[in-house]
Amino acid sequence: MTYATIILKYFITIFCSFILYFKILNLDVKKLNAFKIIIFLLYSALMSLIMHLLRMRMPEISVAFMIISSCILVRFFIALPFEVAISAMFLSYAINYVVLTVIFFIDSSVAVFISGENLPDLYILIICFFLQPVLISLFFSTKRFKNGFPFLYNQNTRTIGLSASAIIIVNFVLLSRSEDVTSNKFFPLVLATINAAFVFIWWRNSLTKTYSEKLRENEINTANEALRKKDKEMKNLIKHNDFLSGIIHRDNKLIPSMEFAVREYLKGSFGKSPEEIRKIGKELAMQMQSEMSDRKGIIKNYISKNHVLQKTNISSTDNILAYMAQRAEEDDIFMDVLVFGNIKYMAAELISEENLNTILADLTENAIIAVRNCAHKKITVSLGIVNDKYELSVEDSGQHFKKEILHNLGKAKITSHKDSGGSGIGMITVFDILKQTGASLIITEYAAVPQKPSKKICVRFDGQNRFEVNEQTDGKQPEELEKTHIYSHSIK
Repeated sequence: MTYATIILKYFITIFCSFILYFKILNLDVKKLNAFKIIIFLLYSALMSLIMHLLRMRMPEISVAFMIISSCILVRFFIALPFEVAISAMFLSYAINYVVLTVIFFIDSSVAVFISGENLPDLYILIICFFLQPVLISLFFSTKRFKNGFPFLYNQNTRTIGLSASAIIIVNFVLLSRSEDVTSNKFFPLVLATINAAFVFIWWRNSLTKTYSEKLRENEINTANEALRKKDKEMKNLIKHNDFLSGIIHRDNKLIPSMEFAVREYLKGSFGKSPEEIRKIGKELAMQMQSEMSDRKGIIKNYISKNHVLQKTNISSTDNILAYMAQRAEEDDIFMDVLVFGNIKYMAAELISEENLNTILADLTENAIIAVRNCAHKKITVSLGIVNDKYELSVEDSGQHFKKEILHNLGKAKITSHKDSGGSGIGMITVFDILKQTGASLIITEYAAVPQKPSKKICVRFDGQNRFEVNEQTDGKQPEELEKTHIYSHSIK
């Protein structure tokens, strides 16, 4: 080799080793700005010249000096434990020497086969300079190797790899002592090949072991997280049980006392005028009503304070729902949120986040107004996948819509709760959003059943852009009934 080809060989070896170093430790290459890349290129060029000089005067320490100085330079930019950095750098140079030799051998063999003559070393080195980074990138872009060699952070496996890499480097140094890189030095070549095979086996076993340990660690963490959740649920159940036990303890005294009061009232009724009986009975009824109302208020307040709304994982949507729940609570309305599906996908692909929040706010506000003066006050907001389609719905226990309201819904500002704060603007806005998204609006009215929902307004992202009204006339649970279609038209 000429001096120029020797210097170029060192330059390729050093610079490609830096690339390998980052890939092996799975370091973020994007953090390498133009300044750092220029530093590595200048260092590679300068070290190539130094290596050429050391090779002629102090060959025994030249390679060790090159590897250690490269490690120090990299650690100057990226702080890592020295033992990890030096092991990764030795392994990078070892792999680099193997790849460089293989490329030399293949290029020379192909050239001899085609033309009967060896390619000049300079041409082979130029090919290596472009081919080697491409091979490195392809190798570490595969699924199995994209995380590099994480086992280098383990001391036991790191020591084995460091020793094997050092042996490979020593053998390739012996091979490179000749001016012709493809010259036959049988013993060092065989020994280097054996060590390279050993490194490959060590790498494969270490990688498998690391992934197995990581998998086991993840399983343990998952199990621990499940135990923590169970423990939290158990504490909540104990807390709820204690609260209910207190209610039962209170009722054990309250109910007998009320029974005694009624019995005394009946006994004392004999010989008294109807006017006196009514007066005493009214006082007793008011006392019993006060006691039961107080009991109901305690339970309702406890449920309200301990109820947690399900999250959609969209902060603005969760804030809207939390605010509407607070609004509902001010009117003694219990509001629940059910989530079953990836709502982030729905807000990204089917409807904008802003329009999603607008529909939820408008429909929920309408439900609060409708339920405000009812005996049974409950609203359920649902978001998720139903029958393979995304939908959001608001179910409430308010009054049914009047027919004229249904026939003009979305066409004009019309409301059945004008005296309670309704304006009709909300449904106009909802219909405008439905036209943009192609979603359908489906209103289902249920039969009157105590303590059960009376109607549901559903926005279904089915692409049909229709408005439908259905009713269920049976007195069963709403989910057990077949809907009777009574009215529909296209929104657009």
